[in-house]
Amino acid sequence: MAKFLDGPSVQASLTDLIKNTEKELFIISPYLKISTMMKNYLTSIDSKKIPVSIIYRSETKINEDDIAFFNTLNYLKLYQCENLHSKCYINEKDGLITSMNLHEHSQTHNWEMGIPVLH
Repeated sequence: MAKFLDGPSVQASLTDLIKNTEKELFIISPYLKISTMMKNYLTSIDSKKIPVSIIYRSETKINEDDIAFFNTLNYLKLYQCENLHSKCYINEKDGLITSMNLHEHSQTHNWEMGIPVLH
């Protein structure tokens, strides 16, 4: 049976998934607003030369601070997807299917849920 995660557990699972990435990270989230903590984790992954692909909704406006941050990452690729509504985070070993966007507000204010996918 799948393990159900509540909001704080989703955040903790996402943090662990990102921190434990060794080969490649995929972030699928329609809406983006990257927290300082998440920027630190992504910077750490980039310093290890680990590719990160972020797929977001094509109508989403990314704020200038996040665009500037993304431009500092050498191993990041951004992709747009029309009408994207899915939220999924995957590395080479684990995954997380969730209702949570990679957005500060979602991570701190919303009631979220998720299901971890472990290899």
